[in-house]
Amino acid sequence: MVVFAIAGDFWPWALQFVATLWVSTFLVVASHEFEDDTQGGAVNGEDWGIDQLEHANDLTVIGNRYVDCFLSAGLSSHRVHHVLPFQRSGFANIVTEDVLREEAAKFGVEWLPAKGFITDRLPRLCRKYLLTPSRQAKERHWGFVREHCSPAALKASASYVVAGFVGIGSV
Repeated sequence: MVVFAIAGDFWPWALQFVATLWVSTFLVVASHEFEDDTQGGAVNGEDWGIDQLEHANDLTVIGNRYVDCFLSAGLSSHRVHHVLPFQRSGFANIVTEDVLREEAAKFGVEWLPAKGFITDRLPRLCRKYLLTPSRQAKERHWGFVREHCSPAALKASASYVVAGFVGIGSV
């Protein structure tokens, strides 16, 4: 950052940094069903593995599983990662995906196809997280301008930023 600032290229660096940060965040969020209101967060039965398979999403970016693994930082075979979390490679997840699919079928779990990151998950996540009022705005019945210009909202945002630097357990 300092080198870019000295060279007079701070703003292109900042734009690239923010864009990369948002894409990385959306990749992680896209591989989970956080925003699905129809499921209500309920666990189906007592089987942890089935619950993991039903609430995680495999992702596709271009359609080739190995290239998708690289482009998604290993998140493309995400259901396998949830059931076998100690595999240290996204490529190992690809290799074991067929076995897990067969085992899921034995337990009557439908194996849904991978969801497209750019065509399916990203637009849905943008609508849910970028175009929906915050909890604070809903509770206080604020409009768009008040939500984004209120000192209370700015203070809440600053506290989340600080908590992010301190550590995830502080939120």
